[in-house]
Amino acid sequence: GAPRAAALTHLGMSRAAQGDLAAAERRMRAAVEAEPAFGPGWYELARVVLAARGAVAEARGFLERASAHPELLTPAQRAQLGALRGQLP
Repeated sequence: GAPRAAALTHLGMSRAAQGDLAAAERRMRAAVEAEPAFGPGWYELARVVLAARGAVAEARGFLERASAHPELLTPAQRAQLGALRGQLP
């Protein structure tokens, strides 16, 4: 559920901050598998796949999923979501 997804997303964000983008991606994928309607997990997963691999098409799909579930996005994530989507080719 959402609490597990939130915990996994935060673990992923911590790994990303430490520079371990592969571990961050694994945690965030586990988060959205645990709760597919967890928008912040999709948003952070998009950021990680862009940073780690430049996976634009994959990130675009994840941002669409985040947009479909904006309820738990922070105001900053909501603002950045539109900007990120606009920056992708």
